[in-house]
Amino acid sequence: MQLDIGSYRITPDGKGAVISAAVFPDDKADEIATTASRLAEKKMGSGTVYSSLFVRHWDTWADGTRNHLFYHPLGAAQKPTGALVALTPGFDGDVPSKPFGDNGDFIISPDGRTVYFSARLAGTTEPWSTNFDIYSVAITGGTLTNHTAANKAWDAMPRLSP
Repeated sequence: MQLDIGSYRITPDGKGAVISAAVFPDDKADEIATTASRLAEKKMGSGTVYSSLFVRHWDTWADGTRNHLFYHPLGAAQKPTGALVALTPGFDGDVPSKPFGDNGDFIISPDGRTVYFSARLAGTTEPWSTNFDIYSVAITGGTLTNHTAANKAWDAMPRLSP
């Protein structure tokens, strides 16, 4: 089972793409494979247990997945050439935000080395919070850096000067 791509941006040099996909963030090892198998298992039953809010956000029922970012290297003729690199493994938030976020929630630096994105940590305050922050991560993966932690308001749609 493959997962749908929610949104994407091509790197400035055209050698890769940053994509978003809805995954279960609790397995940091391989969110794509784990999510595909767990979604296949879910199709067997009809019951749902909710243990936290949001249960429903606007027109979307919560299914336990989070939108996460991945880097996908591309080769000749823009064909995939390697394994996906998880950019937000285990992150408890959505990039792009649910339910109306899109590729305006993340951007790739002009040199293609860094991805900047806006997100709100889910935790226990998600339903009441408007505190989105702007983060960055190397396109090769690694530690996330929160650039706007001091501002408890909405920081979104990151853009970089050329």
